[in-house]
Amino acid sequence: MTNMVKVLIRGSKEYPIGTSNDNIPSGGMEYDIARLVPELAKRDVKVHIVTREFKGVESLIWANNIFVYRVPWIRGRFTRNYSFNINSLFKAYDIIMKNDIKVIHSVGVVASFMALILKVLTGAKVFAEPLS
Repeated sequence: MTNMVKVLIRGSKEYPIGTSNDNIPSGGMEYDIARLVPELAKRDVKVHIVTREFKGVESLIWANNIFVYRVPWIRGRFTRNYSFNINSLFKAYDIIMKNDIKVIHSVGVVASFMALILKVLTGAKVFAEPLS
């Protein structure tokens, strides 16, 4: 049994930066997460990130305590965020249960609301940044 901390990160719609082919560019939360994740991984935190899938990008990436999972989403100004968050909710639940994750870090209003749903379903603690 390991005491390694495991964290699930939700709300970052592009990880790593530069993998998106979305015509709406990534914003502050993606850049914040891009700086946070390597620092956590260096400190023996196992980081699981749920992000959007893009053509030509591997669906699962693993390296140096960082696991990146990609989920489908629907293009469009009003559908991209909600479709990503709904799909990532189901994926996040699966990841939490399979990996015994106890902490969810969530960025954005919708992602933070979904993290609270995951808290009720899994008992994981939530660190939410509703505004970035």
